[in-house]
Amino acid sequence: MNCGKQKTVPAAWYALRRTLPLWRFEENFNELIAKAEDYRLDEVIIKVDVEEFSHGQLPLWYLESYLEKLFRIKTELEKRGICYSLNPWITHGHGDRGRCGQDVIPGLVTMVGTEGQRSTACACSLSTAWQEHTKKLWTLYARTMPHVIWVEDDIRSFGHGPVKYGCFCELHLREFSRRVNREVSREELVAAITAPGEPHPWRGIYLDMQRETMIDTVRMLSRTVHAFSPDTMVGLMSSGPHIHCIEGRNWNAFAAALADGKQLYSRPTLGDNYTETNLRNFREGAVSIKLTRHVLPDAIEQTEVENYPYTPFAKSVSGTFLQLALSFGLGCRGVAMNLFDHLGTMMEVAPGYGRMLATGKDYLNALAATAQTPGRWRGVRLLHHDQSFLSRNVAGRRLQDIKEDGFNTAMLLEGMGIANDYGDSSVTMVSGQTIRAYSDAEIRKIFSSGVLLDAVAAAALVDRGYGRLIGVEKIIRRDRIYQFGPYSVEEYLDSGLELGGESRYNSLRFGNELEPMFTEFALDSSCRIMSRLADFDAVCHQVSAFRYENELGGRICGWGFDFEETNNGAFCTPVRVLQMQDAIRWASGDKPDFLVTNDGSWTMALRKDCADFILLEAFNFSPDPWTTFHGELTLDRKPAQVLQLSQDGYWSKSSLELSFDGGILRLSGKISINFQEPLILKLLF
Repeated sequence: MNCGKQKTVPAAWYALRRTLPLWRFEENFNELIAKAEDYRLDEVIIKVDVEEFSHGQLPLWYLESYLEKLFRIKTELEKRGICYSLNPWITHGHGDRGRCGQDVIPGLVTMVGTEGQRSTACACSLSTAWQEHTKKLWTLYARTMPHVIWVEDDIRSFGHGPVKYGCFCELHLREFSRRVNREVSREELVAAITAPGEPHPWRGIYLDMQRETMIDTVRMLSRTVHAFSPDTMVGLMSSGPHIHCIEGRNWNAFAAALADGKQLYSRPTLGDNYTETNLRNFREGAVSIKLTRHVLPDAIEQTEVENYPYTPFAKSVSGTFLQLALSFGLGCRGVAMNLFDHLGTMMEVAPGYGRMLATGKDYLNALAATAQTPGRWRGVRLLHHDQSFLSRNVAGRRLQDIKEDGFNTAMLLEGMGIANDYGDSSVTMVSGQTIRAYSDAEIRKIFSSGVLLDAVAAAALVDRGYGRLIGVEKIIRRDRIYQFGPYSVEEYLDSGLELGGESRYNSLRFGNELEPMFTEFALDSSCRIMSRLADFDAVCHQVSAFRYENELGGRICGWGFDFEETNNGAFCTPVRVLQMQDAIRWASGDKPDFLVTNDGSWTMALRKDCADFILLEAFNFSPDPWTTFHGELTLDRKPAQVLQLSQDGYWSKSSLELSFDGGILRLSGKISINFQEPLILKLLF
């Protein structure tokens, strides 16, 4: 990425998304040009017709009148070596907000939801009036020849208030009826898609239709741009691959159509962290980056760092910096920052953001350059399957139940100091119903190694006839946990667990209104019990966790809990972390990829193996600083040196003590690490 006079391309690429509304254009424009270099920006992504001042469906006359301003912005930015890119705020539309799309596009067909709700402003992809209007708009956008033109995450069939899940308009129903050779009503189609038990065949047919429609839509957008500006690249913001299962997205085909032979850009969401609530929620961003990278491995990543509603009251400067460090620590190429409002407010009303960008860039450059080095991310393997929606059993007749589970499970690991990724590993986390989508051969391969298994996945495997592989003969009962009895604690029984201290118990007090599901298993006699439910007299009852070695040599650690429900401070305790980490040690044959145990909580661990070094990272997602650090990982030899990244962007020798025994490297020592300054280590050999 290089624009204008720019001679060097920084590893930590700053792309600021900025709106310059008509009513205050000149002042906003002059400030942007004056401050772009002070903020050390590399790219400015101009947003057009945005949020409060958006017309909804954009009128052609408005964009035609704004083009001259886009050319001015581009010229002045490129004089300074700063890339000009463009971000049309909508494709279909984000929501109605009182707007009527037919006022702009006569004959527009809008989205219809599962219960018949019809949007007034959000277009259906099959609407020919919308397609023709959009081609004209995107041809105008292309005239400015942006470096990248971004497609917003409203390029989807869900989340178009008041339509939650669509589209079931007359055009979609007509096309679906053609595919099944009979007329089908919306009610009939929705009932079939969400029928409980084994999926109805119509689910696959409907999602095939949705998938093909969306691929055709993005192909139209990219080809429209490239017809006028062949060198412009296309970027995609997505809502999370686990959610896009609802529309049956085929990521390879979707990405190929959108890229149109060029380099694709990807803007993974950082989850619901637009507004700062608590630091532990930033784990969601890490999972989202990993999962989106898994489905778009060849894209250039610029993460979505957005502070809604765009003041320090929404997100602190420190919290924003943490998101930048998280993005670059995970090896992303850049950050697409939406830090300032779309109302014409000057950026320097909140000067802390710009100062932080300037002063933090040296550190972030050093971090990004290291994390972007080619290599392999290591950790417990997470599962994702693009076709998981075809095999999921739904119980509540809700379309949202088709989305893939496993996301909360990944967040659970992110807070327990357990490195994880979607690549191969000696241990796989198997939770929820995703395992139903895997073939018999794939299941046997997964369960010939180490596995952490939750109750939902265990039930799915028993349904498939694989109880013998996991040590479960049958499911005895599944219910809310207090329906089994007055069980208030979980007692740890496995003498092989190095739990430390005097504690043998974990609380089962999840809160008055948080009663998780629990599953009672009939276990193989060779299973070893790790923990049981216990009552107020400390009398043990049902098994809550067990371990089992199967005929394939696989080491299985199973729980009676649903991991998707347990991503909270009731389940995540210091004793639970020890149990989970010990389970990983056993399941991996005492060869963990990377585990971090310290005196704090909500610790995220990362490991990347590169040709000349190993990168280790530990993020503190708690307001409390750590005072000690303890980490362990499998290595084939002891490193000659361990370097630590300082806040000024320099590497120096770490003060941590090292011990190497039996192929396990342990790092420990007194160290102060707060949430603003993750621990970044480089192992040299």
